[in-house]
Amino acid sequence: MVIRVFVLILLALSFAQAAVAETFVDGGSQHNMAKPGLGVGGKLISVHVCGRGNAVMTGAHVGQNLFLCSDQLSMTSANGSTITWSPVYNPWDIRSNLVNGLSSYQSHGMAACPPGHAMVGLHAGANILACVDVARSAPQGARLQQWVDGNTQTRQGMVNMHSCGAEGSFMVGIHVGRNLFLCGRFQ
Repeated sequence: MVIRVFVLILLALSFAQAAVAETFVDGGSQHNMAKPGLGVGGKLISVHVCGRGNAVMTGAHVGQNLFLCSDQLSMTSANGSTITWSPVYNPWDIRSNLVNGLSSYQSHGMAACPPGHAMVGLHAGANILACVDVARSAPQGARLQQWVDGNTQTRQGMVNMHSCGAEGSFMVGIHVGRNLFLCGRFQ
């Protein structure tokens, strides 16, 4: 009897946890980061970020300052089953894509987060990305696949925006002027 109750409680908790995972549109949550070139103790710049929990960017409508965010990542395992997890980070884990505080990290011809990181925010005018390490919370042995996306559209509620599209994918980089995203997904 006690074991059955324990199993039911575990099932209820896992369903409750699954219900919490979601994709949402964020219209302006802010995070303060050190302004480029000013070093330690310099001024802060406010960067729009996915504002709920441990969410990462999966899409954006830069012109309307809207982000498509998700607090769940997924991958297909070798046996074909889907593995899902939430990225784990704290606000102090958010870092910019700036190298030595001056120039932005680049990959695939655009501003990007360093390897193993995902975008959680953007200041388009300053070309600063807010990045977090998602590789550390990925399943052991997961490899990051990246691709450039130029036209995938996702509708979330009343908003249509450019997104990485594939389930479990996230933004790694962006070229605002060419409307290109560098997307990533673990496999």
